[in-house]
Amino acid sequence: MEESKDLERRGPDTDLIEISKNYFENMINMCDERKALILDEDTLGYISLNYSRSNLLEKNVYFFDVIDRKGTEKLNHLVAIFFVRNTNDNFQKIKEELEDPLFGAYYLVFANPIEDEKLRELAEADRFDKVRRVLEIFADFYAVNRDLFSFNIPTSMDLCLHESAMTPATHVKNNRILQGLLSVVLSCRKQPYVRFSKHSNRAAKLADSFVSYMSSEDELVARSSKDDEKCTLLILDRKDDPVTPLLNQWTYQSMVHELIGITKHRVKLADKKEEIVLNPDEDEFFKKNMYKKFPEVQKELEVLLTQFKEKEKSRAKIDNIKDMQRMVENFPEFKKFAGKVTKHYSAFGECSDKITKRKLFSVCELEQDIAVKNSKSEQVKEMKEILEDPEVDQFEKIRLVMLFSLRYEGDSNVKKFRTMLRESNISPDHIDFIDFLIQYAGKDKRSNFLFGKNTGLLKGAMDLIKSNFTEEDESVYTRHKSCLFNIIGQMVKGKLSESDFPFSTQSPRDTKTKDIIVFILGGATYQEAKEVADFNNSDPNFNVILGGTTVHNSKSFLAEVTEVRDYGL
Repeated sequence: MEESKDLERRGPDTDLIEISKNYFENMINMCDERKALILDEDTLGYISLNYSRSNLLEKNVYFFDVIDRKGTEKLNHLVAIFFVRNTNDNFQKIKEELEDPLFGAYYLVFANPIEDEKLRELAEADRFDKVRRVLEIFADFYAVNRDLFSFNIPTSMDLCLHESAMTPATHVKNNRILQGLLSVVLSCRKQPYVRFSKHSNRAAKLADSFVSYMSSEDELVARSSKDDEKCTLLILDRKDDPVTPLLNQWTYQSMVHELIGITKHRVKLADKKEEIVLNPDEDEFFKKNMYKKFPEVQKELEVLLTQFKEKEKSRAKIDNIKDMQRMVENFPEFKKFAGKVTKHYSAFGECSDKITKRKLFSVCELEQDIAVKNSKSEQVKEMKEILEDPEVDQFEKIRLVMLFSLRYEGDSNVKKFRTMLRESNISPDHIDFIDFLIQYAGKDKRSNFLFGKNTGLLKGAMDLIKSNFTEEDESVYTRHKSCLFNIIGQMVKGKLSESDFPFSTQSPRDTKTKDIIVFILGGATYQEAKEVADFNNSDPNFNVILGGTTVHNSKSFLAEVTEVRDYGL
């Protein structure tokens, strides 16, 4: 059995999609023979973000399976590539496979570092000398956008627990996050300074654990980094900004996730049997428009439809054999183009229908007012009008009361609004969301940056990318900027407060680094991803990568928030 500690990767250091694809390409191209690809639940997700089955077939991958299914049929004509996370369960299954091999040969590829002791155990299990190489690659994350990653962990509330109260499942989750973060850092070929939000115990614990974990892999970190180049890893907590995941969204990717839901680039539309795929790496229209606002996307769709009609008109004109030949040759391209038009019109149309049905134009203007402006008397009046409107969706009413409760915590109007919710026949269980939210992220639980108390943060961020914003951009539906937006603005200037965001590693003289990785315990959002993309597009001297335990919309965020009752937090 040949050991090899890691698989070489060439290419960019900051484009997560290209990083992942480069690793996967090198992995799949290790041999020219017919191949089987064996994955676990996570690595199946990693691969599916980048490749379709037809793409893999083109690379001689003829057999796919998951490691949990142990086959019985001998497939000696295939070379198996096992690409899995380094977990005890996966490791045991690989040992069992080697003791009774089904394939002609094996490449064992781990998505994160593997211990020397485990390598020795694999060598002992390989009695038939079937394993050609054992490798590790740094691709233990879901590359959602070029500068957004996720670990697909729906809730991390249990990480708030004291060590003695943590279950084995919580320890597995914590280790999964540590392994994933190390993988992101190593894939970017940088040694990180580690910072965290001092207002979060779980962010502090994770930062300290990560520094210890890096120390245990110091040789690997040194080997994988380029000339001691540094980056900053900043660990934040979702509870410091509960407003951003609560708001309705008005840019294309964010809006689809909020109103319909995106899971690993896939969207299940109400009137379609099959899911559609919104992948910025494969869909040029989506890549171009994913961060554009609702009316801008509508205009782009009209242009797309015009192009489609022109192509259709061209196809209809058949005067001779050459015209027919041209039509047949271009049919696959036309069919693909027609599918793109249908897909985006369907997704946008469903969002548009929900916006109208839920009366979101009026609701969201008030949402934004509450998020960005302290104007209680006017907002109370508008709140009452909306809560009394029977045509407004019940969830939108609860959402507004939650936002009001966060800004004006303890205000007597909150009690009145709860009464109005009950009179609207809204379930008491849903009204309890308000209490859970305050219990999770009330003013005594979060930092003081949420509602603009540190105006220097916001000014720094806006100054940095003001060239990207015009008055037209600042519509009534997109006035709110996340806390992350403000924090990054200070980081790139080297002015982020060390008292609020201390270092777990030794504090450098110059706290400004070119590359920044921000990880949010409790989940990131597509709105924050859009803001990160704005930063990256505005200044080529800096590169920011955003990650989270998951990528939330309002419903998934509230599902996580309700777990405060289970842990007594």
